[in-house]
Amino acid sequence: MKQKLLGVFAVAAGLFFISLPAIAHHGVAGYDLTKTTTLHGTVTKFEWSFPSGLRCFVPRDSR
Repeated sequence: MKQKLLGVFAVAAGLFFISLPAIAHHGVAGYDLTKTTTLHGTVTKFEWSFPSGLRCFVPRDSR
């Protein structure tokens, strides 16, 4: 029983340490979360790609 528990713990710890680079990749230190940006326009292309989507659009005249 002790060895099985130790094995489960070792696998869980290994998965945790493997996932650390993904957690660091998605940090928010470079963004100002208090400001929002609204974009108005026509979406011309939307592509799903790993890990994010790509959106292309033609902006409307803001006047």
